[in-house]
Amino acid sequence: MKQDRQADFSQRLTDILNHGALNLGLALGYQLKIFDAMADLDRPVTSRYLAQKTGLHERYVREWLGIMCTGRIIEIHMPDPSGIENGSEEPLYYLPLDHAALLTRKAGSGNMGVYTQEIPLLTQIAMARVVDDFSNGTGIEFSAYPRFQAFMSQLSHAKHRQVLIPHFLPEVDEGRLITRLEKGSLSVTWAAVRALPCS
Repeated sequence: MKQDRQADFSQRLTDILNHGALNLGLALGYQLKIFDAMADLDRPVTSRYLAQKTGLHERYVREWLGIMCTGRIIEIHMPDPSGIENGSEEPLYYLPLDHAALLTRKAGSGNMGVYTQEIPLLTQIAMARVVDDFSNGTGIEFSAYPRFQAFMSQLSHAKHRQVLIPHFLPEVDEGRLITRLEKGSLSVTWAAVRALPCS
């Protein structure tokens, strides 16, 4: 029984470590807009073609694709040498539409890709400081988070600008709230809502 529990916990730790590493790859793909490019292409392509489309180095794109395929984020296809892409025998990579619907900026409120940046960002900014603070008990000032505002801007765009304004508010009180916001005493508030930051 004890060995079974240890084996189960060992597997859980292995999964955590693997998924943590995969999250770093997801964050790279989101930040570099590779997922967006693959979603726009909506067809299997070679790493070389994808690198050209994104303006990135092919070697890095190819290695990143390998991580994404291993993590079952992206599909890999071995083409018929006489067929796709002028008979190329290179592997073809494809981002399924149901995956793109959760990983791209066009996903709107369903965009989970933006959250993949959170752990890498916090690690980069706060890890060393937090380790020190466990001993000295001091806090971390807001100025230590120089990229935090950019991250929050992306969240605002994904969750508010693409959902709150075009979809949610028009449904409130059968659209009369929008009229009141635009014409009434709440016009300043409406202007503030429309000025929500976006990346």
